[in-house]
Amino acid sequence: MIQKMSQKDTKQYFFMLLGVYLVAYTALFRADFTYADDVRRKAFGYHGWLDFSRYINTFVSSILHADWYLSDISPLPQLIAVIILSLSGLMLICLFFDVSTKASLLEKILRVGAVAQLGLCPYFLGCISYKYDSPYMAFAIGISILPFMFSDSYGKKSHWRYEIISFICIIAMCSSYQSASGVYPMVALFYVAHLHTHKGKSIIDSLLFLLRSAVVYIAALLFFAVVLMRHENTELSHLGAGLIFTRYSTWFSCVLSDYKNSWLLLIILLIVLALVVQVFYSRLQLMYRLFIWLLVLLLAALLIFGALVVLQRDNYYPRSMIGIGVYLSLVSCIVISDRFHIIWLDRARYIYCLIPLALTWCFLIYSLTYGNCLAEQKRYTDMRLQLLLQDINEVECTMNGEINKIAVNGTLGLSPIVQRVAGDNSLLHELMVYNIPGEAPEGTIWFIEYFGLSRYELVSWDDHADNSQLVARRLFYDLYRSDDVLMIEWKKEAPAQR
Repeated sequence: MIQKMSQKDTKQYFFMLLGVYLVAYTALFRADFTYADDVRRKAFGYHGWLDFSRYINTFVSSILHADWYLSDISPLPQLIAVIILSLSGLMLICLFFDVSTKASLLEKILRVGAVAQLGLCPYFLGCISYKYDSPYMAFAIGISILPFMFSDSYGKKSHWRYEIISFICIIAMCSSYQSASGVYPMVALFYVAHLHTHKGKSIIDSLLFLLRSAVVYIAALLFFAVVLMRHENTELSHLGAGLIFTRYSTWFSCVLSDYKNSWLLLIILLIVLALVVQVFYSRLQLMYRLFIWLLVLLLAALLIFGALVVLQRDNYYPRSMIGIGVYLSLVSCIVISDRFHIIWLDRARYIYCLIPLALTWCFLIYSLTYGNCLAEQKRYTDMRLQLLLQDINEVECTMNGEINKIAVNGTLGLSPIVQRVAGDNSLLHELMVYNIPGEAPEGTIWFIEYFGLSRYELVSWDDHADNSQLVARRLFYDLYRSDDVLMIEWKKEAPAQR
């Protein structure tokens, strides 16, 4: 069932994918930005994944970092994530393309462009940005695709190999990053529909294989939920039609607001094209094929978020929506793998194949833009913190060490350059994090731990605002004092120069 790829083609596809990802993430690696949870892990070397039942992360990280204390070894974890993404794309190429025959260089580029959306999807930028978590997030995607490489029993007497491997892989996915729980059912739907409509597999065999996949998937999730899952932060919710509708509407609304209009246009064209090519693929069973793929596209869209729909906590972070990239990659594979039965249309197929390639190009450029924005935000934040630390030093000298508490008010916000790039694009605003006190707990840790200010206690601004006296007025912040509390009020934007 899975066609064998030559060793030469395997290396070519792998290194082409690896090259695409390395180019896309070059700016991000160069930025060397300590991202969100990385701040806490870098400061204290702790794991923290067991709270979310991510046992694989805890075990593997101790081996990868060669210690229970997790020191910063970037960019090695992110490079491992890139390798895993490349292997995941390679598996999709084996599943959806005829790799037993020789392909031209253009064909290979199109195939690589289609599957590269796995990691180039803008939502995955919220994963690859993590210096500690990124390999496990990529692993969750790859391990969800792996079982289909062992689906040779499709249409034959089952020897339970596929089912056993699927069960193990789904448990592994849940033990690494549960947001990838939609990958396995999406790949199953597209794979079965592809083999049925393109490879002539019978409807009975196709439905049985899909049923087996569904049973194993649900059984694995239930086993994990009942036996393995810790319930501190992954409690199941009491589902209702209203909750389900609210979550799906919020998720898809996020996509509409996060993605640029040009991306949305390309995505719409891609989905429409996936249906159109079914019309011209064969003279036979036109309406039947159209119905099958329309059903697959709709069902897969509902499975993008997997088990997140049953969790008690709402999860709308970009890193939790990585299933979008998998969905787009699968649709692109179907578009590129189809050949028209009309000769002149088939000869012109490379024209319409430019649509998935154009989408991949947009995502690649956005990845580079995002990486450079992180670098600019880091420069902007460090500059303001250095000025603040100089003033704190002067205040300490003036007050003879009477200050031992700090309160923070206001927000730093985006660098003016990043603000211009971001504009009204909500995704970039969601992806950016601020290592600055007053913005988030990580900002406080960054300020206190990274600059040796652990002797200060961070207290509430509101508790001391009434008795505060102005100490210094600066371009980017004002300093106040209230007894033994130094109060910092950030100005989001510098005042206009006269």
